[in-house]
Amino acid sequence: MLLKVIDQRANLITDEMQRNAREISREIAALVHQGHDMDELVREGRMLLHRTLGEVCEAFLV
Repeated sequence: MLLKVIDQRANLITDEMQRNAREISREIAALVHQGHDMDELVREGRMLLHRTLGEVCEAFLV
């Protein structure tokens, strides 16, 4: 039973991470289209993704 709960939470985390990654990718693409520097945007996107991942994992542990 406990493993099932852990698996469900892991699936929720995976889904949330995928949604966040898609959102960040769309935002980066829009900014690149507007003429912003791709390398800088990728760095900022990675930092945002790491922060978001940390928040999701923290929520999982609660």
